[in-house]
Amino acid sequence: MSVMVGKGGMQRRPRSARTSLLAALVALLSGSVTGSVTRAETLAFVETTVVRPEEGRSIPRVTVLVEDGRIAAVGPRIRIPAGARRIDARGKFLMPGLSDMHVHLMPMDTDDQLFLYLANGVTTVRVMAGTTRALALRKDVADGLRSGPRMVVTGPLLTTLPRPAGFITVVSSVEEIRRRIAEYAAAGYDAIKLHNIEDEAIFLGGIEAAKAAGLRAVGHIPRTLGAARAIDAGFDCIEHFYGYRPEVDPTLAELTVRSGVWNSPTLIVLWTNLHQEDLLREPFPEARYLPAGLSRSALGRRAKAPETIDVAGFQRVLADLDRRGARLLTGTDTGTLLLVPGFSLHREFALWAGAGIAPARILRASTVGAAEWIDGSPIDGRIVKGARADLVLLDADPLVDIAHARRIAGVMAAGRYFDRKDIDARLAAIEARDTRPRTP
Repeated sequence: MSVMVGKGGMQRRPRSARTSLLAALVALLSGSVTGSVTRAETLAFVETTVVRPEEGRSIPRVTVLVEDGRIAAVGPRIRIPAGARRIDARGKFLMPGLSDMHVHLMPMDTDDQLFLYLANGVTTVRVMAGTTRALALRKDVADGLRSGPRMVVTGPLLTTLPRPAGFITVVSSVEEIRRRIAEYAAAGYDAIKLHNIEDEAIFLGGIEAAKAAGLRAVGHIPRTLGAARAIDAGFDCIEHFYGYRPEVDPTLAELTVRSGVWNSPTLIVLWTNLHQEDLLREPFPEARYLPAGLSRSALGRRAKAPETIDVAGFQRVLADLDRRGARLLTGTDTGTLLLVPGFSLHREFALWAGAGIAPARILRASTVGAAEWIDGSPIDGRIVKGARADLVLLDADPLVDIAHARRIAGVMAAGRYFDRKDIDARLAAIEARDTRPRTP
């Protein structure tokens, strides 16, 4: 079940190739994504093949009309309004936008990192260590003030470990975690993340407080508690397979399915941990889009010893849960261990494929599954009338090979379409930027 994720795929441009033209492009593109409301385009993808992961099939010769950020019509013969932008999508494949449901904001230019998601077809992210800054970004994107993926934001990490930071809150009692969760609910966070809480009473109290506030509890399960007890207590989404062992456990798998708990495996962070020494010598090609020094600082620590990392074992667990119909989300833990926004999701897909999971099942978790987790929408994550027009135009069918999801011809998010030229120009600008780390 093991798989080689690999480091190839793109050639690095020499820094000496930067020119004054690129510098001007940087300034132009920097000013184009913030500061004013982006008007939603009326646009038609003409005669495309629509990809429907939820059905495991593609439908050829379909036109998709988008108005005001929503899909207005889907069909072989629809009326396209005068003045609408027409995208000749013959020979191409239109799929719902992808979701990375476990990310962290990085210390680099905010607009750059948001665009890296879009450049890879990622139109929704779940920020797993929220701050008031993340809430402001969520609003900016929703209001059209920034181009970026739709953002779902958990509260700051709640932990019992003594390491406070802007996105980490240390709690020492059930009463304190209840108070903090009430504060986060009032502030408008979308979920509560419990992170490395080793006191069972505080952890279980956090789940109850989240429920009382109308929020879901997600994150890490205490080692002493185990997945079964956390699931029974109403934990909503387990990250990194915490509480699972790297071997198939039919009893736990059946409980997982029966309870409806979600899992976001983030296999790529395990793989990256395992191959950290190799990546220190030769980073992923996409690391060129990160500020200088950030990639090595992100690899400056190892979460687990190599001999304890069993990627193949967790691939078998994932395959078993998928076969049983468990609820799964695609996530990466981007923001740690040299995982670059957007690019890392496709590396996660490769690990799912290496576990034997079909492309339609992978895409379903990243589209329909994410929409269901976010708000239970029966239409978002699909290409149907009324759905959010978060769309990715591809040069090849991703249901044939999940690697085709990388072959992006264009991306639409929040009512704005970026074609391949737009994407390549912006990526060149990001690579050419001043490379000092920035505050996200």
